[in-house]
Amino acid sequence: MKTSTKLVILVLTSITLNIGPRTLNCYANKLTIGSLTIDQAAQTIQIKVAWENSWRFNSSTLPYNWDAAWIFVKFRDCSSDPQTTQFTQGIVSTTLTDHNWDVLGDGQRFEATKADGTAGIDVATNNTGVMLRPNTEGTFAQISDTILLKITNLPTSGTYDIRVFGIEMVFVPSSGGGFSSFNVGDGNGVTFSTNALGQPFPVGEATPLTISSEAAIIVNSTSNISSCCNNGSSSTVQAGFPKGFNSFYIMKYEITQGQYADFLNSVSEDMATNTLWTGTYNQFRHMINNTGTAPQKYSTTRVDRACNYLSWSRVSAYLDWACLRPLTEMQYEKAGRGFAAKLLNEFAWGTTSITYPAAGGISGAENGTETITTANANANGNAVAWSSGDGGGIRGPLRAGIFATATSTRQLSGGSYFGAMELTGNVREFYIGICAGDAGGEVCASGISLGDGTLAATGYHNTADWPSGSAPADGHVVVRGGSWNAVTYLSDRNNGNPCVVTQDNTIGGRGGR
Repeated sequence: MKTSTKLVILVLTSITLNIGPRTLNCYANKLTIGSLTIDQAAQTIQIKVAWENSWRFNSSTLPYNWDAAWIFVKFRDCSSDPQTTQFTQGIVSTTLTDHNWDVLGDGQRFEATKADGTAGIDVATNNTGVMLRPNTEGTFAQISDTILLKITNLPTSGTYDIRVFGIEMVFVPSSGGGFSSFNVGDGNGVTFSTNALGQPFPVGEATPLTISSEAAIIVNSTSNISSCCNNGSSSTVQAGFPKGFNSFYIMKYEITQGQYADFLNSVSEDMATNTLWTGTYNQFRHMINNTGTAPQKYSTTRVDRACNYLSWSRVSAYLDWACLRPLTEMQYEKAGRGFAAKLLNEFAWGTTSITYPAAGGISGAENGTETITTANANANGNAVAWSSGDGGGIRGPLRAGIFATATSTRQLSGGSYFGAMELTGNVREFYIGICAGDAGGEVCASGISLGDGTLAATGYHNTADWPSGSAPADGHVVVRGGSWNAVTYLSDRNNGNPCVVTQDNTIGGRGGR
């Protein structure tokens, strides 16, 4: 039997964040998945999962929050044609006793958690993986355990290529520590970030919205970007459109080049070649190449670097494949600002100040351990010329989490309120636009389903309630956050062309669950 284990390794250093009323050590990193053992007859896989600097807080005096790892399995018959055959998504048993979270019996360290943050595994059809979090409260320099998972659709005989993937996540709670609402938009009553969301006209962007439920709400969302949202000056956002009040998980980092290469190697070659590969090797620090041999045709020498040149069709396909979902721009602001009061012209790290690295400011080989030499630098966003010229030039994205150091505050690391990195810098990201919540049968008005791990034959996502993978309508998809070329404020919706859905050297992506 042929097997292969896919590792997602982000080599970062520990940082310290000031979140809420006390200081937390709260960036897990260096996720590894190894020691894959398979019992086909029993339909089980055994793996060792580990990461560093993990945390979990349930305290009533804090907005509770933890880090987690989304683990999922895919397999393909070795006799199938990789040109036309994609991997099958592994289905995880929802019966907790079918799994073993402490195979070695040396003390359980993980537990499964659902998309809403409660313990357990999501029911069918969303049982496409397992979200692992620390099973006790506290901080952990390293957390690791050997676990066993029951994969109910794993064939009991035959020869299969079986792959295990992991993505680091951060939990964004609905409330905690007495918090029950958050702000969207940064207006101070007089001015605001460009085209920020805000209260309906005539009040408009200068007065932010308070989100205290998932009920329908009228939002100012057009202003000078009416080319995206041709529906008047205010939008009625339906109750089913996720506004960020309910809890959700968000990817801790933007999609990396290593993750995207793994994705390309786990779909059919036709999908990868015709739809999903960017074709931009050695341009603006994009280092994914297609010179290998199937089924490992795609590779990159910069696995930890944020992936640019991602169109909406590629990001949405990746999220469907990974059984995640796109988030909305209201969830984006919640993930960045959290329960803190809004601040005019603030960045995702909660202040209005920013320090760009000096030209050539990378220290060390770019192998996941490189650092930024400029003191107090916290964002890649000024078209800085780096000392390393790989990737068709010396300007472009950096590795995920590069501004984290052993002594970083939230501000110095560029981290968000809950621990997501680079929400306003490195690469821009796609989110579901407010216009998608309008009345009239538009997409996402009734929610956003999780991806199922399987793509359409074309390579596009096939999730019915997501904006179209090939040509989304105006306003259904917008870009938020800054890029290596220009950092923007958390609530700024301008950022060049906010409606762009084609590939661009400044655009990447992330999703949630």
